[in-house]
Amino acid sequence: MNAIEWWSEQTGRYVSWIALGLTLFMGYNVIFRYAVSAPITGEFDLSLYFYSFHFLMGGAWVLLHRANVKVDIISGRWSPRARIILEFVFYGVFFFWWVSMVVWFAADNMIKACTSWELSHQTPLMPPLAPMRIMIFVAFLQLLLQGIVEVIKHVGYYRKGELPL
Repeated sequence: MNAIEWWSEQTGRYVSWIALGLTLFMGYNVIFRYAVSAPITGEFDLSLYFYSFHFLMGGAWVLLHRANVKVDIISGRWSPRARIILEFVFYGVFFFWWVSMVVWFAADNMIKACTSWELSHQTPLMPPLAPMRIMIFVAFLQLLLQGIVEVIKHVGYYRKGELPL
């Protein structure tokens, strides 16, 4: 559990810096597009890769810190144990089913992209899709592992009768 949480923490910490790089890259591109009429070739692909990497690789960090958006209109008034049971149900019914399916299909797409040298046809640059497919697989595998850790921690929360903020 400690190794998975360490991995999620370090990944989230390093991936957060990509937002700065993406902001600088997009600002540079806007300046060149309007000031010199020369946008960067492959800007769409590069910004998609940067943003996807930032967004997806930060998912496990968000789950680790319980920073995901929750609407506690109904369950906010429930006891901590009732909220923990509700989270168990949602992890079991929605989270694990959905993330497991994404990992399964992402693994298949990753293998196909790596073995067939699949290229993106969205822009003339035509970058390889293997890095994107690998990143999707790794991000959702990390999210699945962090979800398992969270469920194990929820068992302890249930025993204590308290849920962290």
